[in-house]
Amino acid sequence: MELFGEAEVTYGDISLKADYIRLNYLTNEVYAKGRYDSTAKKWIGRPIFQDGPEKYDTKEIRYNFKTKKGIIQS
Repeated sequence: MELFGEAEVTYGDISLKADYIRLNYLTNEVYAKGRYDSTAKKWIGRPIFQDGPEKYDTKEIRYNFKTKKGIIQS
């Protein structure tokens, strides 16, 4: 499943907001990224990943809900 725009996914204590989110239920992975607005010359919708009290503002993220491990690019 792919979500565009002001996308948001919540799973238990985990929430993810981004301009683009791709969910793969077969691999239990979520991938999210922002996009660069060349007119405004800034990033829009950068992924914001929150797991309980921990919060990460990233450029890209790949996270596995089953293993609870992820890769963040800032």
